[in-house]
Amino acid sequence: GDKAVVNNDGDNAISNGGTGTQVNGDEATVNNNGNTTVDGKDSTGTEINGDKAIVNNDGDSTILDGGTGTRITGDDATAN
Repeated sequence: GDKAVVNNDGDNAISNGGTGTQVNGDEATVNNNGNTTVDGKDSTGTEINGDKAIVNNDGDSTILDGGTGTRITGDDATAN
């Protein structure tokens, strides 16, 4: 929903077409504080569908074999 806040404090491993975090709504904030590995086609670490989204990646990200680290669909997004 709108104005969702997600805090991922541990490590994440996403593969086989999976999605680690998905938010549908405007003004969402996702804080990825651990390390993230995304491996494989159609795999996505963080996906947000909405305007004014903010994604903060504070850990290391490893993206392999056609994976996507962060996908935001919407206007006025910020990825740090």
